[in-house]
Amino acid sequence: MPYVQRPLSESWVYAKDARLLVERATTRVREQRILLRNRTSLRGDNFIFLRTVDLPRYGVAPRLAQDDLIAHAGGRPPPFDRVDAKLVNSLNDSIGAVTWAEWTDGAGTFCVLAVRRLDDTARVLTYGADVMDVLMRNCSGGSFDAALAPIMDAAIAFPPASGARGAGPRNLSPLAAPMP
Repeated sequence: MPYVQRPLSESWVYAKDARLLVERATTRVREQRILLRNRTSLRGDNFIFLRTVDLPRYGVAPRLAQDDLIAHAGGRPPPFDRVDAKLVNSLNDSIGAVTWAEWTDGAGTFCVLAVRRLDDTARVLTYGADVMDVLMRNCSGGSFDAALAPIMDAAIAFPPASGARGAGPRNLSPLAAPMP
């Protein structure tokens, strides 16, 4: 099934540097690829790849298979295709675990290849999806933290599902607030 271009407003996650959104769907899986701005001279695109996963009938999600997710996204992107990049770095933020590989050219370019799984406690998911797997390749100047920013909870968890940690009632506008 080919990808179809969609308006950026239909993106499943917010990406500040988004330039293009494409989507494809089969009977069981939906995918989005968000192209991000690349301000480096490195070959390849910065992107966020999103893939929905439906739970089996017994209700337990299969484990996140990083290699399968990378294969569905088109394989290891540069510069991670040249090295034996293992996704060995990890941390937990307010919505779960992020795992990534790092690469730097030693001259101020920092790249990450990061994966994470989101469920409905982290954010509202697309219709029919039980979990969503996320893969990101992002190269930027500055630091590894700057390269990781688009996949971290502050960027990817909005809007939270009701009942999620830190998800209290939010007013959509000041006019929607209760009157004193």
